[in-house]
This record gives sequence, C-alpha cells and structure tokens, in this order.
Amino acid sequence: MAHPIVVIMPTWVGDSIMALASLREPLEREEVLLLGQAHILELVSGEFNHLLLKMDKKSILSGAKALLKQKGHKGVLLPNSFGSAVMGLLGGLCTLTGTPKDSRGWLLSRKVEPVSEHQAWRYREILKAGGIGVDDDPKPWVSLPQRAFEKAGSLIGGNGSPLLAVHPGSSKRERCWPLQRFISVCRALGEEGWRVVILGGRKEKEMAFEMEKDLGSLVALNVPKQDLSLAEMAAILSKCKLFLGNDSGPMHLASALGVKVVAVFGSTSPNQTGPLLPENMKREVWSAFECSPCRERFFKECTPVHGIAPCLEAIFVEEVLEAVKEVISV
Repeated sequence: MAHPIVVIMPTWVGDSIMALASLREPLEREEVLLLGQAHILELVSGEFNHLLLKMDKKSILSGAKALLKQKGHKGVLLPNSFGSAVMGLLGGLCTLTGTPKDSRGWLLSRKVEPVSEHQAWRYREILKAGGIGVDDDPKPWVSLPQRAFEKAGSLIGGNGSPLLAVHPGSSKRERCWPLQRFISVCRALGEEGWRVVILGGRKEKEMAFEMEKDLGSLVALNVPKQDLSLAEMAAILSKCKLFLGNDSGPMHLASALGVKVVAVFGSTSPNQTGPLLPENMKREVWSAFECSPCRERFFKECTPVHGIAPCLEAIFVEEVLEAVKEVISV
C-alpha cells in the first residue's frame, strides 16, 4: 500500500471543520494522515485517532518532529503560511501542494489557485490537487471520543427544556454582534421555555460571565467557567437544539454536529464561510454592506457606530429573533 498523504491542517477551529468536510472518506480509506493542533484533532479522534499527528505546541519544530516519525512522503498544505511549508520540508515531505501565498511558491511542488468562493470548497480544490480522492460534496462532521460525552453528561442533564447554545465571541472582537443584543434574544426565548448554554474559551470568560449575570436562572451552563476541552464543549453543544452566534469556530462545530444554526455576519460573508447545512437548518443574518467581506482593518477603513462596526450595528434584535423563529419552526 502506498504511503498516506499528510494533510497539514489549518490552525483555526472553523477552518479545520471546513477542511474536514472533504476528508471523511479519505480517512476511512486510510489514504491520509492529519497533522494539526491536538485540541482540534481530538474532534475526530473517536474513529481516527490512529491517523492523527497531534501537535501540542503551535510551532514549526513541533510539527516537523511529528512528521519525521512517519513514512509519509507527500504533503498537502491547507494553511497559507510560509511556516507551514518550512515545517513540511523539515519534516521530510518530498512534495508539497498548496497555494503560493506568503511568498512560499518556490517551496511548493504543485501550486494551486482555488477558484471557489466558499472556503470549504477551496480546501477541497487544494486536497484534490494534492492527489487525495476527496468526497463529492463537503459535508461537516466530527467523531468525538466517548470521554467527551461522559463529561458533557455529568455537567448538563435534560429537564425537558430546549437548549440554546450561544457563542457571543469570535476570533476578533470587532466581528462580534453586541453582547446586549444576544442577551435580548436569549431573554425572548427564555420566555418560551428555552434555557441557555453559553459557549466560549478561556479568553471569552469576561463576556460569558456578563451574559450569565444578566440572564440568571435562564443559564443552564456557562462553559468558559468549566475549563473544558474543545471536544467536551462539542459534546455539550450536541445536546442543544439551536446554535446562535457570530461567524466563529463554534458556529462551524454546530453545523458538524447537525445542530440548527442562526449566525450573524458582519465583516465576513456567509458566501465564503457560512455553515455547511441544508437551507432548512440555518439562517444567516447579514447586512450585506458593499464592503463586506472586508479586509478587517477595523476602523481604519470604516467608521464605528457606537463603538461597533457599522455592518453589525445595522443588525437588530428583531431580525435575529425572526430568523430564530423561522429555523426552529421547520
């Protein structure tokens, strides 16, 4: 059997979910190995732990060392960074396929210029150019370890109330819809019997605590309080009926878990990074300004309104509530 192709995965959760959407069948055929951040690869360790090269540190040397322990000789780079190409070469990969961005084209054996608009399809083009027999259509998925579900079960039980997962954060604060508007939507759903699961990481604790303080007994669980792994947070999210949040990693995680999504887009575009779900399972609330998607040079190329990006200030609670009601009624 030929050596598997090593896929160097993106470093962001949402990008990784979009990349994985084309990789389930290649993993089932043991055609590929995945190299990436340990906490992200844990999302597929339930079935494919033997095909994962986990990096505990986000560094070139850490990745190169993991590669040197394998027999892979071909590599596909999904990140656009110069460092990922150097890591592949130091790790003994003889051929590299990827985009010629970040001045790294001279390091690549095969250069790919994706033409698709959505990022999941762009990843699919790169993987296919690298010789991987990708799935016909990108379909989001995860395969969580059993221990993640056990942890989730110990933290949150069912009392008959539907659970709304809310992620008020994002990788960039300027991408975030105002917190008080998220709280208003949660209160409105609380009056209809919903309870709230607040999602987020360590860097989002302050935002999560403010939301919990305002919502009080409506909060079923404040995840940033618990110091959970990404896989454990995903297992908790799988218990929820609906996800509400910004364009973020947890939004893509919800789509991979088959949870209905209402996502707020401002500076980014759902045409490029929207959730990979059937139309009846998602609503994308987007002001669609002419400058969106933008270069995200916040407040250098646009003027904030009340301290908020104008594309997000233009989205009101009523619009998001209407989207929620539409998607939960299906």
